Amino acid sequence: MTVVRKFVFSLAVLSVMSYSESANTAQHPIQRIIGGTEAEPGSAPYMVALMASRFRGGGIIINKYYVLTTAACVPDDNFYVLAGVFDISSGEYDQRLPVDRVTRHIKDDIALIRLGVPIFFDDLVKSAVLPPRGSIHSGDVVVFGWGSSSRSYSTLNKAVLDIVNYDRCQLIFGGAGASPLNERNMCTGPLSGGIAPCTGDAGSPIVQTNANGEDEVVGLVSWGFIPCGGEGNPQVHIRLSAYIDWIVENLR
Repeated sequence: MTVVRKFVFSLAVLSVMSYSESANTAQHPIQRIIGGTEAEPGSAPYMVALMASRFRGGGIIINKYYVLTTAACVPDDNFYVLAGVFDISSGEYDQRLPVDRVTRHIKDDIALIRLGVPIFFDDLVKSAVLPPRGSIHSGDVVVFGWGSSSRSYSTLNKAVLDIVNYDRCQLIFGGAGASPLNERNMCTGPLSGGIAPCTGDAGSPIVQTNANGEDEVVGLVSWGFIPCGGEGNPQVHIRLSAYIDWIVENLR
């Protein structure tokens, strides 16, 4: 079930919507990462692309049978997963994987995909490192994403973002209860604008280097202000450390 979130705040007079590729694009043209640069091939081996008749969003590999994404990315029709892919329009990929079933969180924008066949791990395809349960992150992070396949470019992009304090983010969105923002989310800037994930980047990983020097996936792109990357406009992501128990319980 695709969920589209769209709100107008009287204070900000700005629209807020899901960043899934399936969101309404008539009013808000599809864009990819704002202010991003092309990633190095193989730099995010834990990332996958969800594909149906077109690109639907990103996700990350949990283990050889499971992929994690945002619920808004999961189409109602048949879809499949590409692993070890850099250019989603090239037809070149390491593995194409059928989907067995999808488990959606009862209320939040997160979903687990059970694959019909196991993933084969190699240099281009690896499982993601998840954060410790309940951990709160700060500082710089990196987002990876393909954005929209309807544009003339379709290679993986990346951008450096900074984590915005939750209390500050909540105030920007009008205070407690004024938006879908909750303590299981994390927000990123820069609030100076010019750099942001956007429509088509939903499900894409938010990554921070941990103490062991590993890429730790701390979040998944979910929703935010439109237009993307505007001054003072944070983006909102699923904070994965808040869902470790849910993930483990549904790996069956």
